[in-house]
Amino acid sequence: MPVYKPEFFPPALLGYYPHMARRDATIWERYLKLEARSWVGFAYDVALGGNKVDDPLATEAELLGYQFSTAQRVDVVGDRSTEHWIIEVRSQARVGAVGAVMGYTLLAQREPWTHLPLVPCVITDNMSPDVRWVAEQFNVQVIIVPEAPERVL
Repeated sequence: MPVYKPEFFPPALLGYYPHMARRDATIWERYLKLEARSWVGFAYDVALGGNKVDDPLATEAELLGYQFSTAQRVDVVGDRSTEHWIIEVRSQARVGAVGAVMGYTLLAQREPWTHLPLVPCVITDNMSPDVRWVAEQFNVQVIIVPEAPERVL
């Protein structure tokens, strides 16, 4: 189970996505503008794993807070009603983005919190053919959301 139960929000621009880098949030919002209607909702900053301590003097909130601070954080969990997508949003995605989403997916499988199949995905503005090939080998979905070209008048 994630540290805290994922809270799903409607598929809309929120303007703030916890722990998502500014460049990544820009890519995410471009994606939402194009594809929000194909989703039921999104949960952000979903914490998986983390260190659990045995401190009889700590409150439950303190124990969960420590576990949350040491957990791995999924940028986005997308709900498609028949699947949950584990999404890493990364500008100029490299092999590390593929590895991150694979690791998050394994953690989500280890800590089952949904009966739906999990689909690993990287959403990016650019990815080299080599990295795309690596993603394909591990069945990681790749969605490229390039910058909108500037209009020339």
